[in-house]
Amino acid sequence: RGGGRPGGQRGAPKKPPPPAKEAPKRGQRSKLKKIKDKYADQDDEERDLMLGLLGSAGRSKAEIAREARRREAEEKAAREAQKAQRHKDNVEKQAETARKERQSAGAGAIAVADKAAPASFDAAGAAELRSLLEEPSIQELDEGQRAALAQHDALTALPAEGDSLLYAVPVCAPYSALSAYRFRVKLTPGSQKKGKAAKQAVGIFCGGAGGASERERELMRAIKDDELVRQMISNVKLVAPSAATAALKTERKAKAKAKADAKG
Repeated sequence: RGGGRPGGQRGAPKKPPPPAKEAPKRGQRSKLKKIKDKYADQDDEERDLMLGLLGSAGRSKAEIAREARRREAEEKAAREAQKAQRHKDNVEKQAETARKERQSAGAGAIAVADKAAPASFDAAGAAELRSLLEEPSIQELDEGQRAALAQHDALTALPAEGDSLLYAVPVCAPYSALSAYRFRVKLTPGSQKKGKAAKQAVGIFCGGAGGASERERELMRAIKDDELVRQMISNVKLVAPSAATAALKTERKAKAKAKADAKG
């Protein structure tokens, strides 16, 4: 019989040849040569270590972005947890304060109830209660305390016609608290110096519209400048009633006219 290859046997399939490497473009050859010379002494371990220190370690931009989003989400969750814990602590603190106030109020109510029911006291407690009730509730003051109270009682915001006036005291307080004072002006923030504003206020008080007596004018003009400005704020604006302001302007015009006539 004729020779030849047995039926059914074929040759092994051949692998396709690997693609040819693309030749480096113009200018890349020298750049690759510089990189090769620079890192010629660096092995794989050193390369991995340097990449790890730089934070890249061969990761892609997508991995770095995912890591940043994950860290941001963790930080946000931690902030929310801290905020919730602070809110919880505040609620618990308020509840504890309310509980203590209720307990204190309850103790006070019990004490009042016990005091209102002396029938439940024993004989010793009743005797002690009687001795406490018999003691005078007003203590006597010494001479210094009585003198201080007498000085306080001597101060008045609205002197009567028959009062004997000793001195005037400058007062700086909220305008609504001075509603009972006869001589008062309002100070608002402005550009005027407080010394000039204080003198202007005294001029308004001593003007004809203020209704001050000769003794009151004398005492107000006798106040020293440092006492006038001691309680005032800097850079103020004086707001006086329209009648007092008009009277002050009229008085100034009359004085200026009198000086002009005297010079003429």
